[in-house]
Amino acid sequence: TAPALDGDDRVGAVTYALTGADAGLFVIDADTGIVTSLAVFDFDTPTDDGADNIYSLTITASDSATTVQTATADFTVSITDVSFSITATDSTIAENAIFASTAPDFTGDDRVGVVTYALTGADADLFVIDPTTGVIISNVEFDFETPTDDGADNIYSLTITATDSATTAQTATADFTITITDAPFSITATDEEAEENTIFASTAPDFTGDNGFGAVIYTLTGADVDLFTIDPATGIVSSTTVFDFEIPTDDGADNIYSLTITATDSATTAQTASADFTVSITDVDESAPVAPLTIAAATFSTNENNVAGVEVGALTITGDPTTVSLTGTGNEKFYDWDAHLYWY
Repeated sequence: TAPALDGDDRVGAVTYALTGADAGLFVIDADTGIVTSLAVFDFDTPTDDGADNIYSLTITASDSATTVQTATADFTVSITDVSFSITATDSTIAENAIFASTAPDFTGDDRVGVVTYALTGADADLFVIDPTTGVIISNVEFDFETPTDDGADNIYSLTITATDSATTAQTATADFTITITDAPFSITATDEEAEENTIFASTAPDFTGDNGFGAVIYTLTGADVDLFTIDPATGIVSSTTVFDFEIPTDDGADNIYSLTITATDSATTAQTASADFTVSITDVDESAPVAPLTIAAATFSTNENNVAGVEVGALTITGDPTTVSLTGTGNEKFYDWDAHLYWY
């Protein structure tokens, strides 16, 4: 502002001049006495004579009297530090991963010298911070189904603090959160075969990826669902009837029964996973079994000169032969009837 004149009235026009240890960094309006700096000052890089951000000046006012009168006033301009600040962005990551942040951003004034970072907050024990870069890394992989944050809600709360190296150190803090989301799970159900004339029972479906949250409930749909039932706790599928290959009852009438199994977990926002599979009914030979034919070895004796028609012996035959014939040396002397040998 313009200097204030007091005391006796000055004579004529007053002219102002500037001196002092730091006058070279300022300019004065000779008519008004208003002092203006020639540069923008940086608290972190002081340019005053004492390098303490206190700029020393002397303003001199001279009037226009024949015997010029002068008056001087010393004053200082002190540069104050503008605080810096940092920002840390809230993050969201899927479970089963190690979290690593980006470095915090600075806003406002430059910090003085080296900046050191520290981490606090309700869940700070689960993380570590690089004191030089401010990058934060989790100590563990997070499991959505088993939250370990202070609120047990998969939202981890942290505060990062940056401290500079000024004689009177400046600090800046930023609160932020890391939210863990549920990773999707999936199930697989293998296509299966079953022989006709039996009740079908499947194996339990397999999980891939993440496990479902809490209890998992299974349901069954598909073109042929009416012929099957599912255990809602285990996912095991069983047929409600015995299948007959010769009389297929599946939707396509081709002995391939199409089903879809769906698993639903107990998360607040429930996740589901589905798997299609088929049950193929195979044919079984249903004809009556045929017993093998066997003839027990036997030795018979008879008197010579027997008359025709005398029985010599009976053969032991198992199975169901359609004919019995004789071969060998002397077979022309005998004939058989219903496995009995007679003299011919």
